[in-house]
Amino acid sequence: MLADTSFCASGTDLVCYWLDDLLYLDSNNQEQVLRVAQEALFNACRHAQAENIILTLERITGGLSVTIADDGIGFDIEEEEAREGGHFGLGIMRARSARLKGHLIVDSQPGQGAIIKLNWPAAFDLPQEDEQTNQTKVSVSS
Repeated sequence: MLADTSFCASGTDLVCYWLDDLLYLDSNNQEQVLRVAQEALFNACRHAQAENIILTLERITGGLSVTIADDGIGFDIEEEEAREGGHFGLGIMRARSARLKGHLIVDSQPGQGAIIKLNWPAAFDLPQEDEQTNQTKVSVSS
């Protein structure tokens, strides 16, 4: 589950902001986005000692964006990537971003928390109302 914070320290708050519409991504895109978000959440809980985490999914020009921001201890990006073999978590998130033809933005400094943002291109079909649930759904393709 994406919003599972059971691996976080007691007292960690997770706030999620989602689109108003239901989105239907193809299974490959679902997998890539889910795994990037899970890795960022895991890192915020396990390594960053964050008290607050905000996860946001939003439309951007030409696509979608998922952002995970925390108020944890932060890290030096260059130092992490320079370590022998690099940081596996960041590397796999970058690889998953590439599979989406997307862009991963990592913004952090020691003592400043971290922001992980995945942007990827997507085309939206016109919204349609689901007759069974009376909810609006939007199909997304890349």
